[in-house]
Amino acid sequence: MSSMRGSRRTTVEMPDGMTFDVLSLPDLVQAKKTQRDKDWPMIRRLVEADFSGRREAATVADIRFWLRELRTPELLVAVAAAHPERCPVLIPERALLKHALRGDAPALELELATEESKEREADRRYWEPLRAEIEKLRHMKTRTRWG
Repeated sequence: MSSMRGSRRTTVEMPDGMTFDVLSLPDLVQAKKTQRDKDWPMIRRLVEADFSGRREAATVADIRFWLRELRTPELLVAVAAAHPERCPVLIPERALLKHALRGDAPALELELATEESKEREADRRYWEPLRAEIEKLRHMKTRTRWG
């Protein structure tokens, strides 16, 4: 877990002395931003579940998290409409919030797809050197074996 792109782990110690490495929800969401098709619906579900379970007692940190990470246009529009004062600060890092503030779900859907595509490409670029190194080692092992 310590080597996943963009994530940090936290060690939690239980009363019996056992320890576990865990990710916070924001770090888990960041770690799920990969090339894998199955990760993107999971991100959506994780953030939607957090929103559903915490919206009545939302903190400023919760609202920022939802504005940064929600992948459901309707929910993103709802959060932006309920907290328009939070959006201007986040627009430089997530420009699609302009569409959320306007309630423009179709434009938001397109921007979310573009955002996902960029994240997938960033993940591909991140892992490319490692894949190249593994491939190089695999070829070296094959040459050594057949010498």
